[in-house]
Amino acid sequence: IDGIISLGGGGGTSIGSAAMRALPIGFPKVMVSTLASGNTTPYVGSRDIVLVPSIVDVAGINRISRPIFARAAGAICGMVEIKVPAGQDRPLIAASMFGNTNDCVLAARTILEQAGYEVLVFHATGTGGRTMESLIDSGIIAGVLDLTTTEWADELVGGILSAGPTRLDAAGRTGTPAVVAPGCI
Repeated sequence: IDGIISLGGGGGTSIGSAAMRALPIGFPKVMVSTLASGNTTPYVGSRDIVLVPSIVDVAGINRISRPIFARAAGAICGMVEIKVPAGQDRPLIAASMFGNTNDCVLAARTILEQAGYEVLVFHATGTGGRTMESLIDSGIIAGVLDLTTTEWADELVGGILSAGPTRLDAAGRTGTPAVVAPGCI
């Protein structure tokens, strides 16, 4: 298969998005859902799923759903047909960043890129940390520059941008070299 599209209410979204979350980042995924305008974290997780709000229930085609379904079909077709430009496969460094650590992380990125690494910067918003941890667990990350551990503070004191209780575990679990600092705490 080259891509996946699904539509659903609560049950269909749960089933369709579970299948999508099992697919790798970069694989085309579109979910048309009645739940797309609420808290989508349980459905998207740390994957690149495109959510399209159905606006009306998905029980049939009408003047509202027709263009939404057609454009969602067009979106998945475009995602499948587009040729992704080739890039250099340099070792990957995962870095966390937030407002107060921007200058430091950007300076470090410049140095690391000059040394032959590609730096993936994750915004420490809960989702960013979960995604970074997921990629570290996948084995594609060569090193971690975790200078923005504010998500851990949110977990400990009930903030709104927690990445969960396992934030900061992936590098240790996988043996990935890491530099960790208490940025934005």
